[in-house]
Amino acid sequence: MSVGIGRTAIRRAHLLSLVLALLGFVFLAVDVPIAQFIFEVKLPVVENDFYSGFFRLFNLTEVYAHGTGVALILLGLVAFQPARWAALPRIALSAYSAGILAVACKMLVVRMRPADFVPAFMSGEATTSFDGWFPFISQVSIGWSGQSFPSAHAATATGLTVALCWYCPRASWYIILLGCMASVQRVLAGSHYPSDILFGAAIGTAIGLIATGPGYVGRFHDRLERLCGQ
Repeated sequence: MSVGIGRTAIRRAHLLSLVLALLGFVFLAVDVPIAQFIFEVKLPVVENDFYSGFFRLFNLTEVYAHGTGVALILLGLVAFQPARWAALPRIALSAYSAGILAVACKMLVVRMRPADFVPAFMSGEATTSFDGWFPFISQVSIGWSGQSFPSAHAATATGLTVALCWYCPRASWYIILLGCMASVQRVLAGSHYPSDILFGAAIGTAIGLIATGPGYVGRFHDRLERLCGQ
């Protein structure tokens, strides 16, 4: 039987999405210093066995925010609870739609990833990580290095987290922990700035609410799950 998220929880989640976006704007002012700190500290730190294991632990959580990882999680849910298979389209919609929307947003602005920008910034060859708007119009070839903003991994992880918390509320603390670790991993890896993560998480939260909330999309999936006897 499908149980939607309560209206009080919906209001709080909407507020959370807004707060994440506002924090994204705030962190724009400190993105580069944080990225520079990680760049300068990470290289000597990873030579230590303890801290190297710490970074490896975070690296392993990337699968939670990856499209293939989401598919494996969905298959695992079917294997453990085959009777609730009709809930999978909702979870998939929440995770994949969030990631796709974040990828679409990358086409609006060019932002160099920390791994590429920080060395140039430290050498004085660059002063800002942002490098133009609407690259698809100007036909600028930016490639992976210019697609830092926002984080599609964080959007996917957050969309998946919202849906899984709806699916299994009792495990929310663990699900949220995985989502946070997968997002932080993108910063530690030099792939994103903190603001990229926050804006991606705001997208994921909003999409997750659409999929699990009382609106049209949520009601459609409620009916689908009832038709399937869930």
